[in-house]
Amino acid sequence: MILYHHLVPFVFFVGLINAYSVGQIIVAHLTNSRFPFDNVLMLPLAFGVADSVGPHLLQRLTVVGWPSALGNDVYQVAFVFCSLGLAIGVYGSFVVDVIYTICDYLDIWCLTIKHPYQPMADSLSNGSAKRGEKQA
Repeated sequence: MILYHHLVPFVFFVGLINAYSVGQIIVAHLTNSRFPFDNVLMLPLAFGVADSVGPHLLQRLTVVGWPSALGNDVYQVAFVFCSLGLAIGVYGSFVVDVIYTICDYLDIWCLTIKHPYQPMADSLSNGSAKRGEKQA
């Protein structure tokens, strides 16, 4: 059913899995860290594949196989959209964390211009002198 009716959310889900993996690899390379073999987004994909393979094996081999835990209708669609939501959340938090860390390390602001620090002068910002001081 997902293959014929809900292919677009599934493709976005798998695309976010790949984008997250590539992002982890790039960050590991830049920081000289170990290769990121783990990806938490692979767990829902592995569960979905195992759940869809079981009924096909049961139908063809009759000895090996299991019934689908998600069924054939509403639960499969809900699983795909929940997996897509999980992928958006995990990848989004990864992107925000990387951007925040880089901006913090370089002491810059993201998408804005950071003005250089200037200590407070003896006069107020509007040009008038402070109280108690005479103007020339």
